[in-house]
Amino acid sequence: MNKKRAVKAKPREVESNITAAIAANYNKLDFKFKKRSFKFTDKQQKLIEILKNPDNKIILIEGPAGVSKTLLAVYCGLTLLKEESIEKILYIRSVDEAGHKSLGYLPGNLDEKMLMWRQPLDDKLEELVEPKDLVRVKASEKLEVVPINYVRGASWRNSFVVFDEFQNTTLAEAKTILTRIGEDTQLVLCGDSEQADIKDSGFKTVFKMFDDPESKSKGVVTFRFTEEDIVRSEIVKYVVHKFKDLKES
Repeated sequence: MNKKRAVKAKPREVESNITAAIAANYNKLDFKFKKRSFKFTDKQQKLIEILKNPDNKIILIEGPAGVSKTLLAVYCGLTLLKEESIEKILYIRSVDEAGHKSLGYLPGNLDEKMLMWRQPLDDKLEELVEPKDLVRVKASEKLEVVPINYVRGASWRNSFVVFDEFQNTTLAEAKTILTRIGEDTQLVLCGDSEQADIKDSGFKTVFKMFDDPESKSKGVVTFRFTEEDIVRSEIVKYVVHKFKDLKES
């Protein structure tokens, strides 16, 4: 009875397979989330469902300080990265805030200049990622911090883009951001219209422009938090409430 001879892989095939396996393992960002001491609220869970839906291409989030807009966006981005559904997370923040100084006025190279603008992202990573994995996640090329000055002409593909403090963009800047989105990419715009550091903020206009059924059917979704959704602390909720009363008086 003839036995089938085992087919040996050719040396080049073996080398190619090993190289592919090493590359796949190298490109994967493996980490663990921290065990949360709190549960997401029903409102936060609703936003998470929206963010994880790939049919939603652009998500505009309006809400006061302390509702976890950025935390939820970063959490969903990390989840998709862990699942290998995306290639990278881009974090963008306007440089036109807290003193209105451009990057050119700050000392150091671009990475050093961006340290202060990436701090909110690092804070969220520290809240979400296990300490033993934190340094590797922060240093990963799969997390990229980009100043708004450098996005013109870019085309984002297979990415999860978080634009923080979106209320600090003009209408022209908002258009630039919204037109960078390419295939297999989601763009999350987090803003608080009551905390704009510029006089000509385009956030309210953009939010209102896409706050309709037609936009939703095209994959552009708006989501609102109110002061009742603040989870940072009761004192923050009280402070936001008092400022709201002052504005309305």
